[in-house]
Amino acid sequence: NFEINPLTDTFYCDLDGDGTCNGQTEPGGSADLSIPGNSDSAILKSIFSRNNFDCSRTSNWGASPGDMSGSGIVCSASVAGGVREGTDIDPEDISIGNTNVAPRFSISYDPFADGKTKLYGTWGRLYGELFLNTVVREQRADTQSYTFLQRDETVQILRDVTEGAFTMYQVDRDLRTPYTDEWTIGFERELAPELAVKVVYTQRKGKQQLQDIDVNHTPVDRRGGDATSDVFSGDGLFDDCVDGFNAITITCTPDGQPDLEVINPNFNQIFYLSNFNESEYRGLEIVLSKRLHRNWLFEASYTWSEAEGNAEAFLSLLGDDPSQVDLEDGFLNYDQRHIFKFFAVAHLPKEFSVGGAITYASGLPFSVINRDFVVDDLGNATFRTVFPTAQRNDQRNRDYWTFDFNLKKSFTIGGRVRATASFDVFDLLNTDDLRIFSVNRAAPNGLEIFDPGQPATREFGRRFQFGLEFYF
Repeated sequence: NFEINPLTDTFYCDLDGDGTCNGQTEPGGSADLSIPGNSDSAILKSIFSRNNFDCSRTSNWGASPGDMSGSGIVCSASVAGGVREGTDIDPEDISIGNTNVAPRFSISYDPFADGKTKLYGTWGRLYGELFLNTVVREQRADTQSYTFLQRDETVQILRDVTEGAFTMYQVDRDLRTPYTDEWTIGFERELAPELAVKVVYTQRKGKQQLQDIDVNHTPVDRRGGDATSDVFSGDGLFDDCVDGFNAITITCTPDGQPDLEVINPNFNQIFYLSNFNESEYRGLEIVLSKRLHRNWLFEASYTWSEAEGNAEAFLSLLGDDPSQVDLEDGFLNYDQRHIFKFFAVAHLPKEFSVGGAITYASGLPFSVINRDFVVDDLGNATFRTVFPTAQRNDQRNRDYWTFDFNLKKSFTIGGRVRATASFDVFDLLNTDDLRIFSVNRAAPNGLEIFDPGQPATREFGRRFQFGLEFYF
């Protein structure tokens, strides 16, 4: 809807209403506007056009004083919409074919040749899949954001001023299949008859993981302050502007959110789905086990692990805000540092058996977030999630204990059918431990937008289970 010429000249706009862009102030009018030609000029001129200045309705931008030919930017009432409704878009076929080779290797060695010690290692590549939902993103309707103003208990839509450009979706035509490389190294040794110890180290690296990101915005540094501030010079902060520029005073008001600049002014967000993400898991497990001997057995294990990466799901909000990308790479939501498990079973007379399990686990991570609708430098509203602590998943839930109990009785029915009756109690202590996924703080402007997902869950509490098995 508008043209931007090479930004090498100084552009002028007739704001005083005398019909010329002469840079002078006429009686009763405003001073003409003069802007040096650079990348910021196009942005500022577009903002003036979107905010009902004279040059957005009746006047033209000129490349020199007195030039009304419109060789710079031709402004009209249709400037604000970017790509308008009714624009024809020809569908494009997506044909993706990947040939993947998934090798596996393993080796095992008995150093003492006595059948009591084993050293072993494995390596393998495991491929995932490109399921249908990953390639149909472009078929969904393109979205457009609006800002509403409430006046006298009525809601009015502010078109031209606050109608955002369309948000688009794109899929990489060279989308590759996600895969995981996994290797382990282990040691097992018999300590005594029926008693053995095992130590295993595992590492998994997820490659070519899927994620959609906004490729049409970039963080910028705008200077805030009074009308004398140079908004283009920057002050080292990325949190100055609110609602883009103030088109009257050419200033920014801090809103606590990093400022974003549009790359292609015809669109709002462009979500591009490709193989952007990676993840890594490292774990060390120590297991002490006693096989069934003299009517009892047990197993005790300890696991240390660490899981880091960019995101847990390809359609998550992560990647939607370019200013937060560096803060999103961190612990994944299933990262759990310490897990201790113990279970034992004893066989009693009259075909009874009793058992129990104890689990201790350290807390899972969660994030403190702000959710807000913030406009970019062209007035497009975007739904943004930022991390006020400067890191995702940097908080921890409390650790927790779980106790379970099991009782079984075996018997024969009619001399031919074996049966087992069981009674289980899960979460014997009836705990209601809280797991937090995110804590949503109000945005700096006081607005609080609820988490669209599940902010927290509690343990179900004590549960009872009865079972009956038949063996024919």
